[in-house]
Amino acid sequence: MSSDHFPAEEPAAPAPPRPEPSGPQGLARLFSIIVSPRATFEAMARRTQPWVGVLAVVISVGLGSALIAHISGPEQMEAALNGPFGDKLQGNEEYLKKIEEAKSPTLGKRVVTALQAGLGGTVAFAIGAVFYWLACMVVGGKAGFKLTLDVVFLCTWVGGGLALLATVPLVLAKGSALTVGYSLAPLSGLFGAGSDTSSIGYHFLQSFTNFFSIWELFLLAIGFQVVHRLSTGRAWFAAAVPWVLGNGIGLLMYAIFM
Repeated sequence: MSSDHFPAEEPAAPAPPRPEPSGPQGLARLFSIIVSPRATFEAMARRTQPWVGVLAVVISVGLGSALIAHISGPEQMEAALNGPFGDKLQGNEEYLKKIEEAKSPTLGKRVVTALQAGLGGTVAFAIGAVFYWLACMVVGGKAGFKLTLDVVFLCTWVGGGLALLATVPLVLAKGSALTVGYSLAPLSGLFGAGSDTSSIGYHFLQSFTNFFSIWELFLLAIGFQVVHRLSTGRAWFAAAVPWVLGNGIGLLMYAIFM
């Protein structure tokens, strides 16, 4: 039969153009999370980009740690001398030698410090994201782990990376990394915690009243409310419980080893 008896096929209509995701994208989110967090989280719900927060954390934590390595490194090692294992370290000539060497790190050692801090911090924050996601699931969260990871890392960029960079000038000016920060710790005497900068009370305030850490907590609550579609109370629960546990574990580690 001739093909003339069959109607010619009409060409398929071109697919409609895919709309571009609205809201801040890419590295612009590092700024928008500060000035317009809710709009940033709404954009994240439409398009996840975990690499933004991860990259920001790796660079900021690594850079900040490298800049203060000659202060924070030996200071932590010297603090360990007064800890529960101090008696064994006091007479360790090799350990005392390492303290002196840490006060003048080479460029290579600073680079190693940056890599260790940046990548180590990233792993620690990723583990923390698991607990935040589980907390969201407990209260009826709707988002998956990847989106939760995106939220956590972008908030951690503020509470961890940006906080460290903002603290660098204070550390360099005072020559101490353990006793400076944007918290109520310097006023510990007014809260009955004593003024000893090595006391648990001082470091409790250093952890739980830190401006950047509290800012991070607020951002997490807003983020979970938006992406997990939670009520305000449930979002705050999902943000606060892991936040308190994380700070508490850090304080416990200080009490045990320092």
